[in-house]
Amino acid sequence: MNHHMLRTVIAAGLSIASLLSMSVSVAYADSESGPSADYTGWYQTNGQNYWYEHGSPARSKEIYDPGSNAWYWLDADGTMAKDKDVYLPSNGGKWVRYDENGHMRKGEDYRYGGWYYFDPVTGAMAKGMRFVPSNGGTSQLRCCPPHQRRPMPLGQLTDH
Repeated sequence: MNHHMLRTVIAAGLSIASLLSMSVSVAYADSESGPSADYTGWYQTNGQNYWYEHGSPARSKEIYDPGSNAWYWLDADGTMAKDKDVYLPSNGGKWVRYDENGHMRKGEDYRYGGWYYFDPVTGAMAKGMRFVPSNGGTSQLRCCPPHQRRPMPLGQLTDH
């Protein structure tokens, strides 16, 4: 290999190595400008998760994420609801619960000093007394009374 060709190969190798060592910026990583105008999906900034639809943050609404096959609630500030009960006004209204990861709870859940039951399909909190699947369907679970819109711990429920 002649001396000129060797220098060309070395220069090309150094150029490639230089390009490979450069950091590649992730799309939508600029927290000041946010996602692009056509972006739809999750966007994380300052440790909070936001859902964007066509470049705008969704607020005060329930969304379905096909990527995770799960429903989520977005609070008024656009952040994903986590570890809380939320009243959804759609379809006649229902109380649902979101866990620490923002996923809608379904089935039995113990919180606030008592057991609650959430529909296995819709996530709607059961009202009144219900027979639940555990113990062969023989155990009763007391839930939010029908006349109350806000969930209450079992210890605060009264017979009405």
